[in-house]
Amino acid sequence: MRTKLARAAVVGAAALAAAGFTVLPANAATITVNAQCESGGLRIVCTAFSIAGGTAPYTVSWAPANVWTLVNPTTGAGNCYRGHGYGVIATVTDATGATGTGGTGGNCNPGPWP
Repeated sequence: MRTKLARAAVVGAAALAAAGFTVLPANAATITVNAQCESGGLRIVCTAFSIAGGTAPYTVSWAPANVWTLVNPTTGAGNCYRGHGYGVIATVTDATGATGTGGTGGNCNPGPWP
């Protein structure tokens, strides 16, 4: 009976994947990311200051969350535009390939760096 159930699970997962669905393993990690940015002089610097879950080591990739933000995908540093809000998204990947995302934003500070 167990063999039939295991075979049915594999066939079912393959059918879902073939239909374009993502099939996650039952033990897939949940990764929570809290990102933070500072701005000044029309620049931003972002850090993933809290990562919970998953398996170390982690890699972080940064992306803009709006058209008013330019951010380096590797360093989290970038530029923002005076009078506009900035937004960034951090995607964290752990050693097993599990991912989590977190975003943050604020007003672009044209004044001096904090």
